[in-house]
Amino acid sequence: MRNNLFLATLLALTSCASEDSQALDPKEFSDLIHSSGDEQVIDLRATEELTDGQVAGAVQMDWNSGALQKNYASLDKERPVLVYCRTDNRSIKAAEFLKNNGFKEVYVLAGGITKWKEQGLPLEIAPPPPPPLHVSKATSLYQGGKIDLALYNSLIKSTPVVLVDFSAVWCGPCKILAPKIAEIEHEEEDILVFTSDVDRDKEVAMNMGISAMPTLLLYKNGEIFWKQVGLVDKSVIVDQIKKARL
Repeated sequence: MRNNLFLATLLALTSCASEDSQALDPKEFSDLIHSSGDEQVIDLRATEELTDGQVAGAVQMDWNSGALQKNYASLDKERPVLVYCRTDNRSIKAAEFLKNNGFKEVYVLAGGITKWKEQGLPLEIAPPPPPPLHVSKATSLYQGGKIDLALYNSLIKSTPVVLVDFSAVWCGPCKILAPKIAEIEHEEEDILVFTSDVDRDKEVAMNMGISAMPTLLLYKNGEIFWKQVGLVDKSVIVDQIKKARL
């Protein structure tokens, strides 16, 4: 990856990208992604722009909707961040935003996904929209496809121990945490465990003041017993559940 930094710096001097970011052509952008596997690739486009696919490994943070601005804290400032959009207008703005917020290495795909496709580089199918809120014990919080906030609050108050995982399909750390939550749901049969997609379940997320993903809320007798923002080991979650049972 470091071999690319010198070339990237030269490119940045002659590109339209911010002087604080580094612009790479599609081939260099692709090479950087595959050089160490340490990069964080962000697709800044809206969902309706993803029909042709995404760069492999990318997570969506729609710039125009403010998703990156709200959730950049879920990214690691010590690791490289690669951003792209349809051309590169949003990417340049996003790169400047990230650099202003302490990110050390930010790379822009010059020409965006349009240029990427022109050069015949591969894309993978974008992930499907999130399914309706999943709730264990076969309980649905949805009424007519819309989150039922009253039922949500009722379940929280009526169930001794409840674990809620607030996540998003574009959130990389959420994808890492998801299988751990699924294991806990299977293993801890006496508690209620469910996952809420913050983009779909905006009413609940706003009501609970959720601003970063993933966020875990563990309730005991209707009150928040423990809150965790960001990735956490499964053992820590299980330990908190055991304490909540006491």
